[in-house]
Amino acid sequence: MDGWLAGLISGIVGATVAILVVAPLMFGPLGPVALFPRCDIKDPQDRPIIAVATGVSLLAGLLVGLLFGLIVVDILLWSQVLWSWGLLMGLIVVLLQLLVWGPLVGFNARLAALPRDVRLRAGLVFLVANLLFGLVVGILVAVWAV
Repeated sequence: MDGWLAGLISGIVGATVAILVVAPLMFGPLGPVALFPRCDIKDPQDRPIIAVATGVSLLAGLLVGLLFGLIVVDILLWSQVLWSWGLLMGLIVVLLQLLVWGPLVGFNARLAALPRDVRLRAGLVFLVANLLFGLVVGILVAVWAV
């Protein structure tokens, strides 16, 4: 399978895995990582917010996975330790989200307004989700494209 296709598919799978693992932490007692404390999956009025956030995560996973497969496998022709390159990609995604996407959607301002302990837990969940995404993408691209 070509790297771009393996990346596209693994990006969707990686985003789904990250969402499924992190969702219980996000929609537990803290609300969605306490950034939107009024969001409640049981409340029909909040479901569109949760659906949009999930859709954006899946779309971002698809695009990042596609770029990963295209650049790492098809252009650079790397085939060794793709899981580690996936972890590095996860870290890069975190940085891009905090430096570019976060300020655009007000994520950073909401995060800064939270109490310190909640901010730390939210940051940890955010980091773990993106590292898990990167790891899954790296492993699946290695299996499917190499």
